[in-house]
Amino acid sequence: NMIVVTRDIENTESIYLVFYAWNGNEWEQKNFIVEEVEDVGLIFSADISGTTALVGFPQADSASGNGEGVAYMYNQNSLGFWGKSASSILPDDATTGFGDSINVDGDLACVSAEGNGQDGSYVHVFKLEGEEWVQQDTMGPFGFVDTCTVSGDTIAVKIYQGDLNLYK
Repeated sequence: NMIVVTRDIENTESIYLVFYAWNGNEWEQKNFIVEEVEDVGLIFSADISGTTALVGFPQADSASGNGEGVAYMYNQNSLGFWGKSASSILPDDATTGFGDSINVDGDLACVSAEGNGQDGSYVHVFKLEGEEWVQQDTMGPFGFVDTCTVSGDTIAVKIYQGDLNLYK
């Protein structure tokens, strides 16, 4: 029973990631992380699976500074504190809106992206191999991806006003 929320830090390129746990009666703040994200925008997506959190910022600048979007992994340590993982989640190809819809379940994660604006959206699939998140596949193009969800070894991709596609 964990959630993560973000808060902008006024007049900076930074945000707070605030982690909460349900203690049986109320949501209790566990810790927060200050994250510098260039042009983060107002949209983010987040998911937690066990001691792993995946947070996507689809309007943020990546290393190239072109607003492609970014996604970061965070891990919870044995004391219950969260910290940024040494491994980043990056697509193999250029894209925009990376991090729009995200989901993580154990050692498998999916991250949607709007694509290059020409041929629709894509879903990038990552698998944890040792300490690194490695891209396994890119699915698409689809129409606009509403959500991508991971459950075990199955990935569900819901298309806006369209079909639900299941993949193993």
